[in-house]
Amino acid sequence: MRALRLAEEFSRRIGDANVGGAVGVPLVTAYRQDALRCARAIALCGPMRVGALRAMADVPRAARILQRNVYGWFDRIERGTYSLTSEGDQALSRFADTVSALAP
Repeated sequence: MRALRLAEEFSRRIGDANVGGAVGVPLVTAYRQDALRCARAIALCGPMRVGALRAMADVPRAARILQRNVYGWFDRIERGTYSLTSEGDQALSRFADTVSALAP
């Protein structure tokens, strides 16, 4: 079971943004990459509905990412519509290298 989860994690990642030996730097997981894809789409197009965001960012789990809002990057404007918080905007700058690698 653990091996399957690990294999799925690595198969979903694009590139390797994690630097070995770095202290205090957040790891770039597949989940964080998906959240960054969602944040980038909202930054480019403004507030979006989940369905449109899912299609544009190519993130099948976009609804769950936005609803859980683990990193505090998204703000729910109304049911099914989300915008980017200032933390989300800062994350796009902080993870700029990763975001550019995720671009199609």
